[in-house]
Amino acid sequence: FEFELIQRAKANKMRIVLAEGTEERILRATDILLRRDVAEIILLGDVEEIRSKASAFGLDIAKARLIDPVKSELFEDYA
Repeated sequence: FEFELIQRAKANKMRIVLAEGTEERILRATDILLRRDVAEIILLGDVEEIRSKASAFGLDIAKARLIDPVKSELFEDYA
């Protein structure tokens, strides 16, 4: 069942935006999804904190796009 879901997700690759980018469960899920090449991941939060926590947990999130909405030039659009 899981294999079929992964294959379908890969065939129709989507972008997933996760607002809790510094949370351990989110970082672990990001690592898994990126390793399986299932989706494009965007993590929201303090970029340095996201990188630091991912590193501390031994996770590879290098392929994720990291956005700090508070510091973004698009802040007004996000609000």
